[in-house]
Amino acid sequence: MAPRLTVKCIECGKTVRLAGYPRLYCSDKCRQVLKLVHYGRRVFRDGRIEDPLILQAIQMRIAHILGGGYHQTERRLPPETRKAVLARDYGVCQICGQPATDIDHIAGDSADLDNLRTLCRSCNMAEAELGFRPATPEMVREFDQLMERIQADEPLFERDSEHGWDVRYRQMRVDQRARMRAAGMEILG
Repeated sequence: MAPRLTVKCIECGKTVRLAGYPRLYCSDKCRQVLKLVHYGRRVFRDGRIEDPLILQAIQMRIAHILGGGYHQTERRLPPETRKAVLARDYGVCQICGQPATDIDHIAGDSADLDNLRTLCRSCNMAEAELGFRPATPEMVREFDQLMERIQADEPLFERDSEHGWDVRYRQMRVDQRARMRAAGMEILG
């Protein structure tokens, strides 16, 4: 019988079973939360959060997270697909006619050309907001907690400090690999 090694998710504290790969998060959502906090803290400190587009982008990321996370992998487009959509749409926003900056998935995550269109940043944000549902009281609390973490003068949690985070992250993965090897587990990748 294979050994059962567990760790705690560094974001929410939930127990995570190690099986084949070192894991620091219980879900992609938890990974996205910490990535957002690091980004938000940077733009808050350097004043870029005052830019309405940056603030809107942070609020959009939080809305995606509260809705279960953003399906980044499924929505990533190969360069050839991006070029094909830009060429087909003549590089202009399909809503307002301004120069296009984004490729929009019209419905769901499909990368089929019929499901993609070019939009400017403003129209893309507006289209994304149309898909949001009203926040529950729990979502409002989560939003407030994330904004508190972003705007705190000092990190509220050690993991919130992006300074040196990449080094700590790599070391945690090395430590987990060592535990897995010591337990005789096969490590994939």
